[in-house]
Amino acid sequence: VYIPGLILTKLLNGFGLQGEYLQKISYSLPLLGAEIILWFILKKFAKRNQTIFIFIFSPLSICANYLFGLNDIFPCLFILISVLYLTRNRYWISGIALGIAFGMKLTLIFSLPFLINLII
Repeated sequence: VYIPGLILTKLLNGFGLQGEYLQKISYSLPLLGAEIILWFILKKFAKRNQTIFIFIFSPLSICANYLFGLNDIFPCLFILISVLYLTRNRYWISGIALGIAFGMKLTLIFSLPFLINLII
């Protein structure tokens, strides 16, 4: 069960939206919210605005999130939150975010050597 989508479906059902459109909206809005948070985190790391512009208008990101319905943006968001707090020496919060990211997608464990290199 996709919990954010379920909550949005219940909320939007009160406005008269039903069926396929309701499912698409309730699935896409949390993805858009996660992407906006990801933009703000990337803005803290990017030296130029061109990097963020490339991410925002990347056809790969748009197709993966909104056309194919892949929700890999959530683990990426938590990895970047982990890196953000790791650079601020807030290891406890960084570890929690990293644990949430690993819980969402176990293959992110391959990013662990890069995070260890960031510490050292």
